[in-house]
Amino acid sequence: MKTLAFVTMMMCLIIGSCDDPEGKWDEMKWKSETAFTRGFPHEVRLNAAGDSVTFTCTNYRLMGAQAFVVVDGYATYLEDTCKYWFDISWCDNVFTVTAAANNTGAEREFEVQPYSGDAFDSFTFTQPSIDW
Repeated sequence: MKTLAFVTMMMCLIIGSCDDPEGKWDEMKWKSETAFTRGFPHEVRLNAAGDSVTFTCTNYRLMGAQAFVVVDGYATYLEDTCKYWFDISWCDNVFTVTAAANNTGAEREFEVQPYSGDAFDSFTFTQPSIDW
């Protein structure tokens, strides 16, 4: 009987301890020395000559980040970003994006989606071409 009472009490405690009945997570909050918009997705403009930008999540520890580029209207998720013109790295609650100089003659864009559990965010990075 004591075991049943204990299990019942623990179940009530666990069920009653949820903050949000729908299981929603707080949105990720960021700080950076780089200017970015506060909407979804966040928009970041990179330097045409190459750039490295760092973002710190102030309320979650990052578990990872995924990246994709859109080519001819199709999103391509990237397994290994260092094979492309940009690279992403993350450690603890910080992620860094490094982009090579853009000598293509056209503006280019990619998106990074950092996540921690079910909390996620999205950053769109745009890089103009170097004017010759």
